[in-house]
Amino acid sequence: EPMDLDCGGDDCFFVADDLVIPTEDPPGVVNGFDLDGRVSDDTDAEGCFQPDFTSPDGTMGVDNQLATLAPTLEGALGSDLDATIAEALGDGSIIILMELDGAETTEDDSVTLNLYLGELTADDTCAMDAEPMCITAGKTFDINGDSVDASGNALISVPATITGGTLMAEVDTLELNIPFDEGTNIELTIRNATVRADVGSDTLENGLIGGQLNIEELITTVMAVGGEDIPVGLVRSTLETVADLDADADGVCQAVSVGIEFGAVGATKGDVATGA
Repeated sequence: EPMDLDCGGDDCFFVADDLVIPTEDPPGVVNGFDLDGRVSDDTDAEGCFQPDFTSPDGTMGVDNQLATLAPTLEGALGSDLDATIAEALGDGSIIILMELDGAETTEDDSVTLNLYLGELTADDTCAMDAEPMCITAGKTFDINGDSVDASGNALISVPATITGGTLMAEVDTLELNIPFDEGTNIELTIRNATVRADVGSDTLENGLIGGQLNIEELITTVMAVGGEDIPVGLVRSTLETVADLDADADGVCQAVSVGIEFGAVGATKGDVATGA
């Protein structure tokens, strides 16, 4: 029987407090989605000869080549990606806000998922602390003006369902910008994205974002961050070696599958920031 959500009505508003790139543990097992509806091995041409993974719950056909690519990217960029993301969350450089509009029960097929980039409120000084943790439960976060239209509505607003307390939604394009240094961001544009999370009383748990990263866009990002010290040919060949989605007419995959775990805590929706 459907159960009322504790966050029902206007209170289903969350801020991401955790973003992690899954790793293989044990080998061949990694969290993610079956993005192409296939269970591929190294003989499957339609999967560009990339063996799929198995999820921790035993689901086969999982596509998440980012799990194998991340260590190589970290070596090339000289940075621990998870640590970089955690630091950006801690000081408020990354604020991702999620709103479940119309969510009422654990069985609800008329929900709208709104996604925003957020900002600290004008009076929030957490980033000035020696060891900031700007993302905490219950805080108020303003909406970045670039995330809404002229009427203040979310630019990313998609239908969603809640089944057995689990949220599911599909998003055409989801952008994640990770501050790398003072003047450079790691820009990840996740296309054909799927979002899943368990809706709690004041949390989103076991969250997962899956989709694909275009090779050409990823090359541009890596070169912008790594500079001329990284040969572009090496970057291209590395990405093409793990590409497993979006095959062209010649059967060559043009995208790398991605899966990113997330968690979120309840927050309060503030105003739309004007940037003034």
